[in-house]
Amino acid sequence: MMTNQDQPDEPRVTLPSRLIASYEASDFSEDLGQFTRSIDALIQQGHEYLNQKDYELTGLTFTDVSDLRVIYDHITQGRYERAAKQIDDLDTAVRDEIPTRLYDKIMKFHR
Repeated sequence: MMTNQDQPDEPRVTLPSRLIASYEASDFSEDLGQFTRSIDALIQQGHEYLNQKDYELTGLTFTDVSDLRVIYDHITQGRYERAAKQIDDLDTAVRDEIPTRLYDKIMKFHR
């Protein structure tokens, strides 16, 4: 589980200007929560790899966590085009950690 220090910025769903048109605040908040849980699960997996002394997978996993945190922060700060660009650069397996509805809404900014 993420500690306060590890937490991405809190969702900023209270600012209507940062919400994507036709994306309900409750859906946005739900998807961000799911995204946070996915990041938490990857952190846990990274620690398991570390305990197994599989340093290659540990490094890859924590790189994925870092990439996802950057995307999370872009999204919560309303920088959807940047988030879409970052998402586009991800490997498919990592991209699948982003909730589908959130992914679909964000990628509209990149097409």
